[in-house]
Amino acid sequence: MKPSKNAIIARNFAGIGEQSIGVALTLDRTDSNRQLPREVIVEPLTGRDEAQLTGGSRQWSLPAWVTRLLGDKVVSRGRPIGAEAAARLPVVDRDLLILHLRMLTFGREIWGLTRCPRATCKVKLDFTFDLASLELPPDHEKGPTSGRVANAAGSLDFSFRQPDGLDQEAIAELVFSDPYLAWLTLMSRCIVRWEGQDSLTAEKLGELPRDLLQELDQIMAAKTASLDWDIEFTCDECGRRFVKVLDIQSYFWQELQFSSRDIFEEVHRLAYFYHWSETDILSLTRWKRRLYLGFINQQRQTQ
Repeated sequence: MKPSKNAIIARNFAGIGEQSIGVALTLDRTDSNRQLPREVIVEPLTGRDEAQLTGGSRQWSLPAWVTRLLGDKVVSRGRPIGAEAAARLPVVDRDLLILHLRMLTFGREIWGLTRCPRATCKVKLDFTFDLASLELPPDHEKGPTSGRVANAAGSLDFSFRQPDGLDQEAIAELVFSDPYLAWLTLMSRCIVRWEGQDSLTAEKLGELPRDLLQELDQIMAAKTASLDWDIEFTCDECGRRFVKVLDIQSYFWQELQFSSRDIFEEVHRLAYFYHWSETDILSLTRWKRRLYLGFINQQRQTQ
């Protein structure tokens, strides 16, 4: 499932608006983030933010990019929260903030492409989806969450915390090179107590019996707050019904990658007609650039 480039190009963004938006975070902060209030402000992207995607940002992993973006665009008490605080936010809050930043940038509706999973079909499907219809998760337990796993050899008590941006960054490369090790690493980082021990390494975790490991994963997954949404599809060609997961961080990243390549053409047109500097134009939000470009098109049509 990926964004539709043609839909992004054709979309008229003039009606979206550039206002900031207040977002209530879902979970207690970690020790280093207790200075953040319950509600923060999300500021819209400027052209400069988008232009950065055409250059050095490709050297970053997706989680590192999200950390940098949220550190700049999320405001608390009149100041950006910074990359350190953004990295320590729980993943569910990072997703929630990216969701609102995406709606500020492109609006509530997403337009995308997917394919039918049936091997004899594989037809390409266009879809639209209203992000405002997504259900947000309820608040989860505050602080470390306790659990117990058991097999024929006995039971083990453990506790774990919610994954955060630092955890995402730590496994970003492993997800592609060694998904199994990435899975073990993530769980081991989040486990804060294991049967009398303060933590458990990925190597030790991998030595557990498979049934115990699977039960541990199920318990942690069930008690971890998440904004991964299942979207149901029906293939128009063969009638196959299937489900795809919307990863809002990855989806927004791809949308901006598609559209950021047009930013310098917008700079050229606005500079040509209004004689503004590149710095001034890149300080504008997407909707305001498109608003002025619309005025230019209207004027040329009436001449």
